[in-house]
Amino acid sequence: MDTSDELLQGADPAALLTPDGAVLGLNTAMATALGRSAEECLGRDFGDLWPAGQQMSAESLVAHAAKTKAVAMRVLDFPARDGAPVASLIEARSVKDPTGDEQLVWVRALDARNDLTSLLIPFRMATTAAHLGLWMYSPHDHQMEWLGGAPAVAALFPDPATSLSRVVSAVHPDDREALRQLLRSASAQESPWVRVRYLPQHEGWHQLAAQTRRIQLGYGGPERIFGLVRDDTKQEKRKEAAQAALIAERQRAKDIADFSSGLITAATEQELQQVALTRLAATFGASGALLALVEEGRLRVSTDAGIAMWEADVLHGLPLDHPSALPESIRTGKPQFIGTSAGHVPLLCAREDGSHSIRELPGGPVLGVVPDTEYGEETFTLDEDSALVMVTDGVVEGPGLTLDAGLERAGTLAGAALHDGLNAEQIADRVLDAAVAVDHLDDVAVLVIRRT
Repeated sequence: MDTSDELLQGADPAALLTPDGAVLGLNTAMATALGRSAEECLGRDFGDLWPAGQQMSAESLVAHAAKTKAVAMRVLDFPARDGAPVASLIEARSVKDPTGDEQLVWVRALDARNDLTSLLIPFRMATTAAHLGLWMYSPHDHQMEWLGGAPAVAALFPDPATSLSRVVSAVHPDDREALRQLLRSASAQESPWVRVRYLPQHEGWHQLAAQTRRIQLGYGGPERIFGLVRDDTKQEKRKEAAQAALIAERQRAKDIADFSSGLITAATEQELQQVALTRLAATFGASGALLALVEEGRLRVSTDAGIAMWEADVLHGLPLDHPSALPESIRTGKPQFIGTSAGHVPLLCAREDGSHSIRELPGGPVLGVVPDTEYGEETFTLDEDSALVMVTDGVVEGPGLTLDAGLERAGTLAGAALHDGLNAEQIADRVLDAAVAVDHLDDVAVLVIRRT
């Protein structure tokens, strides 16, 4: 290598640059690969001759070789003209100017036809970082090769190489033509994302999205179709759940409006009973309804037969000044609770802002331990947009968790769940899910009362 002409000879693209990247000379193959004439390239910055997405990589490659005097290699995509972009392994190294002592940078495309795998490494790294999967399709032999990517997506395709027909057979019948069309129409530009339902072995349907692009592997190498795969299954389930919740909330709002309208238009006690007992339980998702009217200072109860008979019997005829929850709430307009403890853990009160508090109730020992024990009672109010959470000791106490720490954790979970807009059942589920860590699953129960 004693003349610049020798460095630019050969069939593979090559160029000579100044240390700051200006083009001093290039061969016809390099000019053709860059889609320009040699005259257009001379004197230009080498990085500016590449597509926008490749310019920084090309400039970094040249700068590394110029400053470190070490050989540098990087995969770059020559721009597509009539065909596909060419993924090429580009080498840059520092050389001496044969006509003087000035250092130059010699850049050339290496022949990677015997090592096409090296050209795929940047694609793998990029797809893994983006949590996507990567596959390569050969249209000539109809073979698909899984190249890796995000482990969660890769797990859906256990076979590293398979036929197109086998992949298509696992796609939902309604989506197979969309997949075939995606492969037939693959071009140098990234395709739109196409959604297909895919059934992997031993699993249910997955909602996938695929995108393709045609790329030539190496200067003079074969063309392949590369595909990106994204698993949208969890996202779709969340979307479906949100849509279902929205529909349910709209229906609930309509039911409440209808119920309120029925109460307003009721002109007689009979009509009031009819509205309350036929619509109340369904409107608020309850299993039964009870209507208590006040007559001569006492409660007169009627039900829709969904309430246990003993509950109705206890309330029927109860004086309005009786110190129990229902008469108290009727007198004050606020829901009242009467609480006592027989060796139980404290109550938790969660609020919509995510906060919580722990309420110790008066009481005594566990029932039946001490005969004739009197248990004190406490009446308290549950504020709007809050929830009362009652748990057994297995939820908040165990070998790996103290009672105080367990109560704090359960209260924090309940407060966060209420802040997220969950209903009573979902709040209880969140607290129960965390109870596994307590290692005391023989005594686990959660009761949630939520006031909206």
